[in-house]
Amino acid sequence: MTKNSTDKRYIIGMFFTVACSLGLNLAGNEIAVNFNLPFWLDTIGTIFTAWIGGPLWGMLTGSLTNLIMGINNISAIIFCIVNAAIGIIVGICSRKNYCVNIFNVLCMSVFIGIIATVCSIPANYFIHDGMTGNVWGDALFDMLSIKGFGLIPCMVLSIIFLEIPDKIISVLMGYGLVKLMVKIGFLKCDKQSGYSFFVKK
Repeated sequence: MTKNSTDKRYIIGMFFTVACSLGLNLAGNEIAVNFNLPFWLDTIGTIFTAWIGGPLWGMLTGSLTNLIMGINNISAIIFCIVNAAIGIIVGICSRKNYCVNIFNVLCMSVFIGIIATVCSIPANYFIHDGMTGNVWGDALFDMLSIKGFGLIPCMVLSIIFLEIPDKIISVLMGYGLVKLMVKIGFLKCDKQSGYSFFVKK
């Protein structure tokens, strides 16, 4: 197989992955919203794509997810930066071959949760008056507010309450998908770059 045909196969495979990951993100978000879960579940596909394709593909998946969600909820577009940042971070960690064991994966998930919290604070302040837009996060916000906490602590703690667990779950699910694809032979792991590439037959 020539280099051009190999590159073409890879690019087609990655666009297919992005499409499937968009569906996964949107489905996860619908499940979280419809069942009033204390999670977002809208970055699993972003994480999976970034893991096997790197930061640019992850950023593309994350950005497109929120742009699509913005069709029904314009405020979702503001959170493009959060989903895109997650794709970039996971992609870089994958390329650096950082996620070689479950401990590193968990550390990365907590770090992503912190980054998501930092990115979400100004967005929540301007869009939701500091609240999260999630029934569980908003309940914690109200409880802390009644207890006498100021706006900033209420915002930060309610966002952390949602983001850290959500990102741990999402990263573990993305990690599990990558391992499953490798196990069934759909992907293979490149030890030097840290990627898992589509198998070239």
